[in-house]
Amino acid sequence: MKRRLLFLILTLFILACVPGGGSAPGGDGGQPIAMDALSGDVITSQPLDELASVGAEAVAVPAAQAVIEPPPLSGEVVPEAAPPANPEPLAEPQPPSSPEEAACLKNKGLWVRAGKSIAYACVKITKDSGKQCRKSSDCQGSCLARSMTCAPYDPLFGCNEILQDDGVRVTLCID
Repeated sequence: MKRRLLFLILTLFILACVPGGGSAPGGDGGQPIAMDALSGDVITSQPLDELASVGAEAVAVPAAQAVIEPPPLSGEVVPEAAPPANPEPLAEPQPPSSPEEAACLKNKGLWVRAGKSIAYACVKITKDSGKQCRKSSDCQGSCLARSMTCAPYDPLFGCNEILQDDGVRVTLCID
């Protein structure tokens, strides 16, 4: 019984969606073409040329579809934007705040916030990033188990599946 009812509803829905599939041939001129299976209302269609005669004030254009001006043609003079009145000077690089940060920067590392904590750590970009590997000793950093490639930086924060030096797959979590 449920299958027959579902079949009837789907058939009515499909007939309502197909142009000319309802009771009026062609389905134009505002003639009823089908009944809505859920609400029982009559579904009508309206030709597009009738919609074109509606005034522009009746059609709302979303703000996302704002008019975009085309780029200027070659040879056309376009005034440039005025520079800011008081440009801010570029920030001076800050000296290292700790001996650890100084040592990290000296060894070409990046001093970044590590994991979920507020602590900082030295992260180094590996030279063999993306190289195929079968164990951790094949890489400067870690051998990623899923892709079997060397990690892009070392250490890897968070939980990562890696291949150990003996090729065994393990999950390593560093926070």
